[in-house]
Amino acid sequence: MASLPAYGHLYPMLPLALACRAAGHDVVVAVGEPFHERLPLPTRLGFSRGLTISDLEQEVFTNHQEILATPDGRLAFPKALFGESAPKRVVPVLLDLFDREPPDLVVHEVTNIGAAVAADLTGVRSIAFGLGLWFTLTREWYDTAIAGHAYRWHMREREPGPLGELPGGYLDPMPPSMRNPGPLPRRQLPIRSVA
Repeated sequence: MASLPAYGHLYPMLPLALACRAAGHDVVVAVGEPFHERLPLPTRLGFSRGLTISDLEQEVFTNHQEILATPDGRLAFPKALFGESAPKRVVPVLLDLFDREPPDLVVHEVTNIGAAVAADLTGVRSIAFGLGLWFTLTREWYDTAIAGHAYRWHMREREPGPLGELPGGYLDPMPPSMRNPGPLPRRQLPIRSVA
C-alpha cells in the first residue's frame, strides 16, 4: 500500500490494508512522516524523508505563483501538487524500496500518482484506491505526471521508457448512486470498507 503523508489520504485505505492482512497477505504501507513506524502494520518510507505534505503544498505555492494567480488557479494547484511535485518526491524513494523489497501489487491512494509511476517502471501491477468521486480533473493529474516525466529526473541507470496507462485500475468506495456519471478509469472495481 502507498499513500501520501496526510490523514485524509492514508486513513481511508487502512481498513482495506488490515482486511488484506487478516486474509493472510503480507501488507506493508509506504508512507512519509509522521506516519512512518506509527501504524498497526509494517511501514516503509514512501516519501522524501523530513518532508511533510504541508511543505510540499508550500513548494507548489512558491514555484507556481503565476499559475495560481489566474482565475483557474484553484484548479491548477492540485494538478501541480499531485501531478508534478508529489511524484518527484515519491518515485525515487519507491524505486529504491521496490529494488530492495519487490512487491507483488501496489495499492495506492488515488492522489499518490508517484506510486503508480514507480510500480509501472518496475513492471509491478498497481491499482488506485479512490478517496471520493473520480473527476475528469483527476485524469488530468495523471496525464500531467505521465507527460511531465517527473520520474526521469531520478532514474539513474534506468532507461526511462513510456509509461503504461495509469492508473492500472480503480477501487471505487463510492456507493453506486453517488458515483460520477463521467468516464472512469479502466478496470473500475466497486469496494466497501470493513468497519
